[in-house]
Amino acid sequence: MMSRNRTVVALVALVVLAAAPASFADPITELMEFEGVGLRLPLQITYSPLGFDRDMTTAGQMRLEYKGDDYLGYCVDLAQYAGDAMVEQRSPLSMPRGDMAAYLFETYASSVSKNKDAAALQAAIWEVLNEDPDNGWNIDSGQFSVHNNNSVKAAAQVLLDSLPDSYTPAGTTTVLYSPTKQDMMISLPAGAVPEPCAMVLMLAGGVVTFMRSRRRAG
Repeated sequence: MMSRNRTVVALVALVVLAAAPASFADPITELMEFEGVGLRLPLQITYSPLGFDRDMTTAGQMRLEYKGDDYLGYCVDLAQYAGDAMVEQRSPLSMPRGDMAAYLFETYASSVSKNKDAAALQAAIWEVLNEDPDNGWNIDSGQFSVHNNNSVKAAAQVLLDSLPDSYTPAGTTTVLYSPTKQDMMISLPAGAVPEPCAMVLMLAGGVVTFMRSRRRAG
């Protein structure tokens, strides 16, 4: 019995190691094409870590093509410009407070129908990703703030006031990460990409089932 258990453990370990290079060590990159903007408004923002001081930018929906499908995404990276890039898929949890950004995106993106709504959602996402949490979620002040549009600021603050204490993002919410262009948050179709951990567990489970069937046959 001990020898058979060791064989199962060894086979499971081999399965994990075989899956790891494709899932973790060598992320797959795909082309993300930037196709312009959707609903949006110009906003004047300050973000002190990057030296922004009442700089004008566009806030709202980003039109993207990824793996042959069109998406409306939102920027989660103030340090880069938007553009075409090779990207890898990452969980929102790879970013500090990415769970809060995912909550805003998952809760409100589907109901955006006006320029003000899109700009407010983008501003709220930037707030949670770039503000020091000790300052609280206040769109008017802190290291990230918005200055010029009171209507957008009020709408963004409503979204920020709805934030939960904790949140688990949906598996379909994905960050398209690039080291040279803006990272974008999108929602992939359900089941489009198996989670690496889930893939490993399914393979490991298959090995265990195989060994049990062999034991019964013997």
